[in-house]
Amino acid sequence: MIQTGSLNPAKPAPGLSGDEFMGGVGSLGLYSYVTYKWHRQWSAGFLFDYVQNAQNHDDETMAFSPYITYALSHWNQLRLQYTHTDHNAVSGLRPDDAIYLQWAWIIGSHSHGWQQR
Repeated sequence: MIQTGSLNPAKPAPGLSGDEFMGGVGSLGLYSYVTYKWHRQWSAGFLFDYVQNAQNHDDETMAFSPYITYALSHWNQLRLQYTHTDHNAVSGLRPDDAIYLQWAWIIGSHSHGWQQR
């Protein structure tokens, strides 16, 4: 016999007290990046990510991402990014690579407070 029903989010699942979520994980995660704008429309940078697995702090992942950005206008920009992700031996995962193309645009009116000073 299969029983179905909905879970009540205010009530913990059977076998759980709800206190499982009260403590901190104690894992470390950080990122840092630098960008250099050498022309009105062109900039480039580098992003570094580091994270520890929440269940196993020995399982660490690092990612390295160089990117280049072209500003089509003040309201539109394109970014091309390559990311290489390294997992340590504890994770059992292989390194992987990805290429991203991002289009960011601003819709609607906006102002920059520093222009009015």
